[in-house]
Amino acid sequence: MLPPTPWGTPVALLGRGGLAEVYLLPGPPPTAVKLMRKPHLAFLRAAPSVAHELAALRAAAAGCPASVVRLLAAAHDGKAVYLRLSASLPSTPLDALLAANPRGVPPAAAARLAAGLAGGLAHLHAAAVAHRDVAPPNVSVSGGQAVLLDLGCAKLLGEGGSSGTWCGRVAYMAPERRARRPHGVAADCWSLGVVAVEALTGEASGGEEEEAAAVRRVAAAAGEAAADLVARLLRADATARMSAAEAAAHEWCGGGEAAALARLADALQLRGESGGEAEAGGEEDEEAAWEAAEQEEVRRRAEAAWPKLREACEAIFVGAIGPALEDVL
Repeated sequence: MLPPTPWGTPVALLGRGGLAEVYLLPGPPPTAVKLMRKPHLAFLRAAPSVAHELAALRAAAAGCPASVVRLLAAAHDGKAVYLRLSASLPSTPLDALLAANPRGVPPAAAARLAAGLAGGLAHLHAAAVAHRDVAPPNVSVSGGQAVLLDLGCAKLLGEGGSSGTWCGRVAYMAPERRARRPHGVAADCWSLGVVAVEALTGEASGGEEEEAAAVRRVAAAAGEAAADLVARLLRADATARMSAAEAAAHEWCGGGEAAALARLADALQLRGESGGEAEAGGEEDEEAAWEAAEQEEVRRRAEAAWPKLREACEAIFVGAIGPALEDVL
């Protein structure tokens, strides 16, 4: 049974992560609800992250393009925090799309993907928001359009324009982030470059691999214009790195084709509907069982600790959202 929300009962579970569950609310238009249980947030010391996420979503809401998830409403009760978000349906997770194309996607599709992400990041950066977790699991493809999801790591930057906190996937992190140095929106541009390399060649780059090698692989896969974009995004010096707005206006991104990206997503959805992928088994089943057991243990410990942690966390939620509703869950 799906849990109720302040805006009605969901019709489907869209996804589940370490801190949140995302559900689909029927339309028109359909929307998503990100549900985060308060004991879990408190136990993992993640309540401040919710406040940061809300601040980032609100800063980006005005004029938000289709390439970025948009905040519609926020609420909380005694048990959970609820964020109502825009939903682009049907959609295909980018990590699934790339996994289905292990040698890379056609350049026209990759260019369309990069253009959408660059445009979305340019909007966030203009609002002084750093996404800080630009990676395939946080991107979906809908109607030939890339959409940046999950601003759970996002930060509304202060006057200094930088942050020093740790959040996100290491494989896509800029050098300054891996070194745990203060970083700004330029770190997102590095991550965009890594995603572009992965889309074109099937292999992520920017961690252990030298940037020059990644650029050569991109040139072989998609030509010199694509290589120029990647080279300028993967500059180790953040101050010399191409901005998201510059990337969105780059000649290679301008050659992207929405139809090419949509065809890849449609093909993957058809394959899923026809049962084309084998069910997990063996080690994957065992790993899933261990993960479920670990999550249940965290849930149990979080519920036990909640009475002691509640007062401090509620102050954060009230400050970020306002007074609590009567319990919905």
